[in-house]
Amino acid sequence: MPRTALRAPAASRPAQSAESWRRAALEWIAAHGIAALAIEPLARHLGVTKGSFYWHFRDRRDLLHSALSMWEAHDEAQLAAYTDGSEPAAVRLERFFRATAKQSLTHQVYAALLAEQGDAACLAVLKRVTQKRFDFLGAAYRALGFAPAAAAHQARLTYTAYAGLLQLQKQGIAAPLAGAALDNYVEHLIGVLLKPLPEV
Repeated sequence: MPRTALRAPAASRPAQSAESWRRAALEWIAAHGIAALAIEPLARHLGVTKGSFYWHFRDRRDLLHSALSMWEAHDEAQLAAYTDGSEPAAVRLERFFRATAKQSLTHQVYAALLAEQGDAACLAVLKRVTQKRFDFLGAAYRALGFAPAAAAHQARLTYTAYAGLLQLQKQGIAAPLAGAALDNYVEHLIGVLLKPLPEV
């Protein structure tokens, strides 16, 4: 007689997938910060019982690390999408700046990581993501015609402008940019940051 797989009663099956929990955790982190991430309020936000959580994760820390791993993998895939050498470097960078400017969630998660000083694992994720972004920008500027040292400086300038604006907005010092104001700012950045440096 063939064996049939055991199935949990319908009422106890998970109401949300692991990916849904990860996504919700990232949204919660973006809105409230890493320290505010907790199972019960997140379950209420998702409209499920706390027991649903334990189908997928051991504890809060497991969820945090899993969510940040998903975020890091997504960030790496985004960079990879703009490294195709068959397209002119200037066109690739312009598309990259315009596309990434619209990715509010990833920016807010990054800002939350910048604000988190007490978690070594979070700091490790922040450092890895930042280094990969630096490497991407440096390579892109070299492909644009910048000398290696100038490309490194331009990558640093680009990234500090990004991180600095995030911090100012997160702290409520600078008003968030959206809509036409954001589009205009991005076009200004493209005009400034993609202009080749004069030979010296």
